[in-house]
Amino acid sequence: MAIKPRRNNRVNHPRGNDGIHGPSSETSMESTTPIQHLCKKEHKISQSPVSLYSEDQIDVEELRLVVTRMKQKGSCVYHVNCKERIDIANDELKSLWRQMLVNWMFYVADCCGLQQHSVAVASYFLDVAMLRDLCQTREEHQLAAATSLQMALKTFDVAVIKLDKLVKLGRGLFTEDDVVTMEMKIINSLNWNLHPPTVYCFLRQYGRLIPPSVNGITRKVLDNVTSIIAEEMIVDERYVKHCPSILSLASTLVALDFVPDGGLSKRLRRTFESRLFFATRTKKDSTVLSKVIKKIYKSLKRRDKLQDIVDMTSTKSKGARMYRTALQNMEKNNNKNNVSEQHSPRDVKAKIRQHSPRDVRTKLSA
Repeated sequence: MAIKPRRNNRVNHPRGNDGIHGPSSETSMESTTPIQHLCKKEHKISQSPVSLYSEDQIDVEELRLVVTRMKQKGSCVYHVNCKERIDIANDELKSLWRQMLVNWMFYVADCCGLQQHSVAVASYFLDVAMLRDLCQTREEHQLAAATSLQMALKTFDVAVIKLDKLVKLGRGLFTEDDVVTMEMKIINSLNWNLHPPTVYCFLRQYGRLIPPSVNGITRKVLDNVTSIIAEEMIVDERYVKHCPSILSLASTLVALDFVPDGGLSKRLRRTFESRLFFATRTKKDSTVLSKVIKKIYKSLKRRDKLQDIVDMTSTKSKGARMYRTALQNMEKNNNKNNVSEQHSPRDVKAKIRQHSPRDVRTKLSA
């Protein structure tokens, strides 16, 4: 009789408390009763897909627990998609200032070689400062953005911008004391909860679900495309109303469309997608998920990022074919509009008047 290998249920989370490599330190302080209840529930639910996941020994059940805890923290503690935060998108002036400041954060991060994840956290801190009325004028908004970026770097990055250099970036609009004061205001508004789950946190967890047999080129494509989409989501305030887990899932599915033909087999793609839906407790035909995917394509097309993604990845992919089809349909619609304008009823009446029977009779009599 064959001896079945013993399954190792021990989970070794790497260091880190930001939700990227494992549960945060705040999560570990929760009571064990609801977690034990979740474990029992997960064991019952996950009986069917075990054969799917056992071939490469990826513990999807554990990842599902991690994602569930991150979602609970995001909704209950950090209110990442609360109604108050959504109101920022309805205010044209605040939304415009937010876009400019978040773009400025990404510019500083690119110039200084900082992590994009820090900008995602800083944008959350900035939203809290705007919602708590900690900034009213243009100068105060810039002070809150600089302070939020400094706080995010202290918490999530190994590199920190010195305070005097941060003041120089503000071009004399604020002082070091202003930064310290604003930092304490934001921290008190957050109740010292400084580890919000962002899009990058969920993307890192979803990346662990990729089958090991997937080659490095495909992994690089997924990483680059999801990074571009995540940046667009953070800048655009209209994505705030959606949970970061849904945004990350939608960006991953869109990135799969731009994998070159032959880079990922149908079997591996089905395996990866089924793991994603299982870990996130999301149905494949979810209405919210489909809306977010359509919104991603529209925002990328509006900012001319789709062509950059096609040039960066491959012209032989599902996403590239969809993009070409959309461009062809746009050209056809433009041509139809031009034809309809040339043959409008007004033009037809003018031509009829030019060649009316009265004109013909005058020509014949002449």
